[in-house]
Amino acid sequence: MERRIYVFCITALSALLLSPLAAAQVTRTAPKGSAVSKGAPPGEEQQRLAKFAGSYIATVRIWADPDGEPVESRLISEQRMIMGGRFFEVDDRSEDGTFHWRAVHSFDASKGHYVSMGISNQSNVFSIAESNFDDKGRWVVIGPAGQQPTFKGVATLTEDGYVYVNYRLGPNGDELGKYREIVYRRRD
Repeated sequence: MERRIYVFCITALSALLLSPLAAAQVTRTAPKGSAVSKGAPPGEEQQRLAKFAGSYIATVRIWADPDGEPVESRLISEQRMIMGGRFFEVDDRSEDGTFHWRAVHSFDASKGHYVSMGISNQSNVFSIAESNFDDKGRWVVIGPAGQQPTFKGVATLTEDGYVYVNYRLGPNGDELGKYREIVYRRRD
Protein backbone atom coordinates (compact mmCIF):
# COMPACT_ATOMS: atom_id res chain seq x y z
CA MET A 1 0.00 0.00 0.00
CA GLU A 2 2.78 2.42 0.96
CA ARG A 3 4.63 1.57 -2.27
CA ARG A 4 1.50 2.40 -4.34
CA ILE A 5 1.15 5.76 -2.63
CA TYR A 6 4.86 6.47 -3.20
CA VAL A 7 4.61 5.55 -6.92
CA PHE A 8 1.47 7.67 -7.30
CA CYS A 9 3.16 10.69 -5.66
CA ILE A 10 6.27 10.36 -7.84
CA THR A 11 4.12 10.05 -10.98
CA ALA A 12 1.96 13.05 -10.04
CA LEU A 13 5.01 15.15 -9.13
CA SER A 14 6.73 14.22 -12.41
CA ALA A 15 3.64 15.20 -14.42
CA LEU A 16 3.39 18.47 -12.52
CA LEU A 17 7.04 19.33 -13.06
CA LEU A 18 7.29 18.19 -16.68
CA SER A 19 4.06 19.69 -18.05
CA PRO A 20 5.42 23.28 -18.12
CA LEU A 21 8.49 21.97 -19.98
CA ALA A 22 6.29 20.26 -22.56
CA ALA A 23 4.21 23.42 -23.00
CA ALA A 24 7.38 25.51 -23.36
CA GLN A 25 8.68 23.08 -26.00
CA VAL A 26 5.46 23.44 -28.04
CA THR A 27 5.65 27.21 -27.73
CA ARG A 28 9.31 27.26 -28.78
CA THR A 29 8.78 25.01 -31.80
CA ALA A 30 5.64 26.72 -33.16
CA PRO A 31 6.72 29.57 -35.45
CA LYS A 32 5.39 32.96 -34.37
CA GLY A 33 2.28 33.85 -36.32
CA SER A 34 1.52 30.24 -37.26
CA ALA A 35 -1.96 28.76 -36.91
CA VAL A 36 -0.71 26.74 -33.91
CA SER A 37 0.62 29.76 -32.04
CA LYS A 38 -2.43 31.99 -32.61
CA GLY A 39 -5.20 29.47 -33.26
CA ALA A 40 -6.78 28.74 -36.61
CA PRO A 41 -9.01 31.61 -37.71
CA PRO A 42 -12.72 31.01 -38.32
CA GLY A 43 -13.35 29.96 -41.90
CA GLU A 44 -16.14 29.36 -44.38
CA GLU A 45 -17.57 26.60 -42.19
CA GLN A 46 -18.05 28.97 -39.24
CA GLN A 47 -19.51 31.65 -41.54
CA ARG A 48 -22.24 29.18 -42.52
CA LEU A 49 -23.19 28.79 -38.86
CA ALA A 50 -23.06 32.56 -38.27
CA LYS A 51 -26.05 32.98 -40.62
CA PHE A 52 -28.19 31.38 -37.90
CA ALA A 53 -27.07 33.82 -35.17
CA GLY A 54 -29.68 36.16 -33.74
CA SER A 55 -32.41 36.76 -31.17
CA TYR A 56 -35.55 34.75 -31.83
CA ILE A 57 -39.05 33.96 -30.66
CA ALA A 58 -39.74 30.36 -31.66
CA THR A 59 -42.87 28.29 -31.99
CA VAL A 60 -42.32 24.61 -31.13
CA ARG A 61 -44.65 21.85 -32.24
CA ILE A 62 -44.06 18.32 -30.89
CA TRP A 63 -45.84 15.16 -32.03
CA ALA A 64 -45.86 12.43 -29.37
CA ASP A 65 -47.97 10.36 -31.78
CA PRO A 66 -47.16 10.84 -35.50
CA ASP A 67 -50.88 10.61 -36.32
CA GLY A 68 -51.99 12.86 -33.46
CA GLU A 69 -52.19 16.58 -32.95
CA PRO A 70 -48.99 18.38 -31.94
CA VAL A 71 -48.44 20.09 -28.61
CA GLU A 72 -47.37 23.69 -29.15
CA SER A 73 -45.19 25.95 -27.01
CA ARG A 74 -42.94 28.97 -27.42
CA LEU A 75 -39.24 29.56 -26.85
CA ILE A 76 -37.06 32.60 -26.43
CA SER A 77 -33.76 31.92 -28.15
CA GLU A 78 -30.41 33.69 -28.18
CA GLN A 79 -27.96 32.34 -30.74
CA ARG A 80 -24.49 33.74 -31.26
CA MET A 81 -20.96 33.07 -32.37
CA ILE A 82 -18.54 32.72 -29.44
CA MET A 83 -14.81 32.14 -28.87
CA GLY A 84 -13.68 34.53 -31.59
CA GLY A 85 -16.27 33.26 -34.08
CA ARG A 86 -15.14 29.64 -33.86
CA PHE A 87 -18.24 28.20 -32.14
CA PHE A 88 -21.99 28.75 -32.50
CA GLU A 89 -23.97 28.74 -29.25
CA VAL A 90 -27.73 28.22 -28.99
CA ASP A 91 -29.56 29.10 -25.76
CA ASP A 92 -33.28 28.19 -25.91
CA ARG A 93 -35.67 28.76 -22.99
CA SER A 94 -39.38 28.15 -22.79
CA GLU A 95 -41.46 31.24 -22.05
CA ASP A 96 -42.74 29.66 -18.83
CA GLY A 97 -39.22 28.79 -17.66
CA THR A 98 -39.75 25.03 -17.47
CA PHE A 99 -37.37 24.14 -20.31
CA HIS A 100 -33.77 25.25 -21.00
CA TRP A 101 -31.56 23.92 -23.79
CA ARG A 102 -28.00 24.98 -24.54
CA ALA A 103 -25.91 23.72 -27.44
CA VAL A 104 -22.53 24.47 -28.97
CA HIS A 105 -21.75 23.68 -32.62
CA SER A 106 -18.61 24.00 -34.73
CA PHE A 107 -16.75 22.50 -37.65
CA ASP A 108 -14.19 19.85 -36.67
CA ALA A 109 -11.54 19.89 -39.41
CA SER A 110 -10.03 16.64 -38.13
CA LYS A 111 -13.37 14.87 -38.74
CA GLY A 112 -14.40 16.81 -41.84
CA HIS A 113 -17.86 17.68 -40.49
CA TYR A 114 -19.66 19.71 -37.85
CA VAL A 115 -20.02 18.43 -34.29
CA SER A 116 -22.72 19.51 -31.85
CA MET A 117 -23.04 19.06 -28.11
CA GLY A 118 -26.22 19.96 -26.24
CA ILE A 119 -27.56 19.82 -22.70
CA SER A 120 -30.95 20.49 -21.16
CA ASN A 121 -32.43 20.95 -17.71
CA GLN A 122 -34.58 17.86 -18.30
CA SER A 123 -31.81 15.30 -18.75
CA ASN A 124 -28.41 14.31 -17.35
CA VAL A 125 -27.17 13.25 -20.78
CA PHE A 126 -24.95 15.10 -23.24
CA SER A 127 -26.60 15.09 -26.65
CA ILE A 128 -23.83 14.76 -29.24
CA ALA A 129 -24.51 14.82 -32.96
CA GLU A 130 -22.69 15.21 -36.25
CA SER A 131 -23.82 17.38 -39.13
CA ASN A 132 -23.05 18.96 -42.46
CA PHE A 133 -24.69 21.22 -45.01
CA ASP A 134 -26.40 19.55 -47.96
CA ASP A 135 -26.37 20.72 -51.59
CA LYS A 136 -29.52 22.79 -50.93
CA GLY A 137 -27.78 24.81 -48.20
CA ARG A 138 -29.71 23.11 -45.39
CA TRP A 139 -27.94 22.22 -42.17
CA VAL A 140 -28.54 18.47 -41.64
CA VAL A 141 -27.87 17.02 -38.17
CA ILE A 142 -27.69 13.25 -37.51
CA GLY A 143 -27.51 11.76 -34.04
CA PRO A 144 -26.56 10.48 -31.68
CA ALA A 145 -22.91 10.59 -32.77
CA GLY A 146 -21.01 7.30 -32.73
CA GLN A 147 -24.17 5.17 -32.50
CA GLN A 148 -26.94 3.93 -34.76
CA PRO A 149 -28.66 7.23 -35.73
CA THR A 150 -32.13 7.64 -34.25
CA PHE A 151 -32.92 11.17 -35.42
CA LYS A 152 -32.26 13.64 -38.19
CA GLY A 153 -32.66 17.39 -37.90
CA VAL A 154 -32.88 19.73 -40.86
CA ALA A 155 -32.45 23.51 -40.48
CA THR A 156 -33.54 25.69 -43.40
CA LEU A 157 -32.95 29.45 -43.46
CA THR A 158 -35.98 31.63 -44.19
CA GLU A 159 -36.37 35.39 -44.78
CA ASP A 160 -37.04 36.11 -41.11
CA GLY A 161 -35.20 33.25 -39.36
CA TYR A 162 -35.14 29.52 -39.92
CA VAL A 163 -37.12 26.31 -39.49
CA TYR A 164 -35.65 23.26 -37.74
CA VAL A 165 -37.47 19.93 -38.21
CA ASN A 166 -36.62 16.64 -36.44
CA TYR A 167 -37.42 13.23 -37.89
CA ARG A 168 -37.27 9.82 -36.21
CA LEU A 169 -35.05 7.36 -38.05
CA GLY A 170 -35.58 3.62 -38.36
CA PRO A 171 -32.83 0.99 -38.08
CA ASN A 172 -32.05 1.35 -41.80
CA GLY A 173 -31.87 5.14 -41.61
CA ASP A 174 -35.29 5.63 -43.17
CA GLU A 175 -37.44 8.52 -41.91
CA LEU A 176 -40.29 7.33 -39.70
CA GLY A 177 -41.97 10.71 -39.42
CA LYS A 178 -41.60 14.21 -38.11
CA TYR A 179 -41.66 14.56 -34.32
CA ARG A 180 -40.62 18.18 -33.76
CA GLU A 181 -40.72 21.44 -35.69
CA ILE A 182 -39.27 24.70 -34.41
CA VAL A 183 -39.95 27.90 -36.36
CA TYR A 184 -37.44 30.57 -35.27
CA ARG A 185 -38.50 34.15 -36.12
CA ARG A 186 -36.11 37.05 -35.54
CA ARG A 187 -37.12 39.53 -32.88
CA ASP A 188 -37.21 43.20 -33.84
